[in-house]
Amino acid sequence: MQLFLIADEWPQMEPLIAYLTEQDHEVQTFKETDELPDLSTFEVGFMFIHKPIEPHVLKALIAYPETGRRLIVLHHGIASGKLKSPEWLDFVGIHIEPKDAPVNPWTLMVDLTHTLVNLNPDHYITSHNITYPETCDYTSSDAPSYPVTRPAVTFHGTEFFKNQHFADGRDKTVLFGTRAEVPDTGEVIMQDRGGWLKPKGNGWLFYFQPGHLPADFENPIYRQIIHNCLTWTP
Repeated sequence: MQLFLIADEWPQMEPLIAYLTEQDHEVQTFKETDELPDLSTFEVGFMFIHKPIEPHVLKALIAYPETGRRLIVLHHGIASGKLKSPEWLDFVGIHIEPKDAPVNPWTLMVDLTHTLVNLNPDHYITSHNITYPETCDYTSSDAPSYPVTRPAVTFHGTEFFKNQHFADGRDKTVLFGTRAEVPDTGEVIMQDRGGWLKPKGNGWLFYFQPGHLPADFENPIYRQIIHNCLTWTP
């Protein structure tokens, strides 16, 4: 399969690129400042851009799923830096309140344990060729909700994003929740934002929150989840 990856940080992407190459995919990489070719020649694209998005890249990424392709957005592809790229937030269907907002501000939490909780266990992406190493008690942020026990995988010493607001109603299919415990206070945060997909034009848009560390992409469960996005049949 022909894949492209656009990024502005590369240590995290190196293990992902190595894995995809081992799976017999051809991965072409681009920096966010590169002039881009016709992306519709690629079957799947990956986006891992931390900074505000260059206008020519923004235009190309927004147009890409319209061709019937799949775009996988990873980690800080949806983070506070995208407040400077409002067209991107509209495209992904996410609203972010500034960090100093009085209610539900976007919050970055660092160096903690981030548990990705399978909220859609019958879905191919969350289940194909995957045996989860643990379970987790989880209460959906779609309140009112009742606690359930779900399969999960944990990432250590990484980042957690709090308060990515859905801004597109029920367009998204939620795949994973995120759970984290704040070390200083013991507060437990659970939000249905760990991973999701939505139709976009004739194609599909995916997002997964883990990815701050190279070790996140070395996790075999996370690798298989990402690979399942390539082989899933809607």
